[in-house]
Amino acid sequence: VHPARLGGLWVGTDGGGLHRLSQEGVSYVPLDGGGERVWAVLEDSRTNLWVGTENGLYRLGEGGLTNFGLATQSLSIRALHEDAQG
Repeated sequence: VHPARLGGLWVGTDGGGLHRLSQEGVSYVPLDGGGERVWAVLEDSRTNLWVGTENGLYRLGEGGLTNFGLATQSLSIRALHEDAQG
């Protein structure tokens, strides 16, 4: 769970994918290839959404969804952190 900058919460689930909870309700965010197990979620200072899944690391930003190539290594990302320098 991570707070969304525009209000609400980002919620990763163990088998149900990524969701955003807001006053308007719950919305599902598809992660093509990312799998349905979302272990970590972080909205950075530039409002990119970083998502650690059972199949690697993804970033959801203005350009859409980016896979950082880690999915091919079957690498689970279980924690994310933005340091003081961004």
